[in-house]
Amino acid sequence: MNAQTIFEELRKDFIRVGIPIPDERIAKNLHFMNSVSALGRCKKENGIFMIFLSRYAMEDEKQVRTTLAHELVHTINGCMNHGKTFHRYGSMVERKLGIQVETKASKEESELSGIAEARIQKAKYVILCEGCGEKIYRQKKSNVVIHPERYRCKCGGTLKLI
Repeated sequence: MNAQTIFEELRKDFIRVGIPIPDERIAKNLHFMNSVSALGRCKKENGIFMIFLSRYAMEDEKQVRTTLAHELVHTINGCMNHGKTFHRYGSMVERKLGIQVETKASKEESELSGIAEARIQKAKYVILCEGCGEKIYRQKKSNVVIHPERYRCKCGGTLKLI
């Protein structure tokens, strides 16, 4: 599996099925990053879109494909955020190409890609939910690290710094 090849194939597929990416304004080469917070990224510089793929996303071909499809949707006019237009075109990608475009990687995808493991290794702070036992890892001293008692877990449990 070659991420650059998948990127080129996806661009052609988007155009073939009528998804309006501005192909002439997308950098031809895929860029790579070491991010543990994102599987991919789309940046626009001087009118050119650059697509970045995290090395953690490259362990699974399906993950590469879904991440690159997500980033290509960002190149469509009005889709740099995850608003209604983004979701409309994301649904079109799913209908026409069978690729599900999510706005965030699921917990399972993060674990499969190695992102979860990388976050754990880089974490300086660990917050524990006293309700369900879920651990939240943080690199920076954010508000939830300073005042975990002000926040709640998804389950509704109280948080504490360990």
